[in-house]
Amino acid sequence: MLPKLTCFVLIVLLLILAACQPVPPAAAPTTQLTFTYWGSDTERAAVEGMVAAFEMKLWLDNPAHPVEVQPAFTDYVINYSRPLPSYYLRNYAAVLDAAIRPAVERLWANRATAAQALREAVQTAAPLMHGRWDR
Repeated sequence: MLPKLTCFVLIVLLLILAACQPVPPAAAPTTQLTFTYWGSDTERAAVEGMVAAFEMKLWLDNPAHPVEVQPAFTDYVINYSRPLPSYYLRNYAAVLDAAIRPAVERLWANRATAAQALREAVQTAAPLMHGRWDR
């Protein structure tokens, strides 16, 4: 039988060794960015363009995407994609709220045909049109 002091020393050493076990790294904290605009819609469009370029770079630099896919992706985006009206149309939010959404709701509720809903949307949206940002 081991003397009590030797047993005590062994237990203390085992506790110290157990305390020295590597700790798994904590998950990387996530960051959420919120953009606030105190300027014009032109400034908003410029910031959204910067964010889109940044997101494209994140996509291209992602090791999960094979190198062979990157040219196809960038060529498609640059040569074939077209921006949505929300990108270039001035006052798009008002047009969407006053003309487009009500027309789609009438169409889905079967209260109007597609031709009727489109005709009403065009008539409602016409006075709200204030041009384009890109021209």
